[in-house]
Amino acid sequence: MSSTPPESMVGMICRIPATGLRVVTGSRGEVNRGGDVARERPEFPEFFSVHYEPLRRLGYLLSADWGEAEELAQDALVRTFAAWARINPERTAAYARQVLVNRHRSRLRHALVQARRAVRLGPDEGYVDDSSDDRLVLWAALQRLPPRQRQVLVLRFYEDLPEAEVVRLLHLPLGTASR
Repeated sequence: MSSTPPESMVGMICRIPATGLRVVTGSRGEVNRGGDVARERPEFPEFFSVHYEPLRRLGYLLSADWGEAEELAQDALVRTFAAWARINPERTAAYARQVLVNRHRSRLRHALVQARRAVRLGPDEGYVDDSSDDRLVLWAALQRLPPRQRQVLVLRFYEDLPEAEVVRLLHLPLGTASR
């Protein structure tokens, strides 16, 4: 598999405020953190290149916003990078996915707190397309679901994760994700 990142990732800069860590992707897929990260953590550039787009898609399916999806994917990868030495090499993708889901849940909690403080507005009608394409119908149905149900469906059927992994990621009781 090629370690060259998609064009949208070239020059991407991600930061972890508490550590001052800065991750920059170059045109050949290299990832730099001040020093030469490719020498320090040689597996990470390949991991980044392979997992950025799937994490970004997962972020979009959970949040319904491409900008937030990119932030979630970048944040998940930066936090995975920071924890690289502590992560079981066989579970790095699962770790990054867990970080993304947890960050999304944190954003939802933050939005709920903000919404409680704000003046209540009517529900956002959003974009409605009258196309008969099954994907649009499915997308519209997903948008109408509460966030937790949408998370379960996306992780279970789009990401094709087993029920046990979905309930573990979302901290749900076993059996909840099968309904």
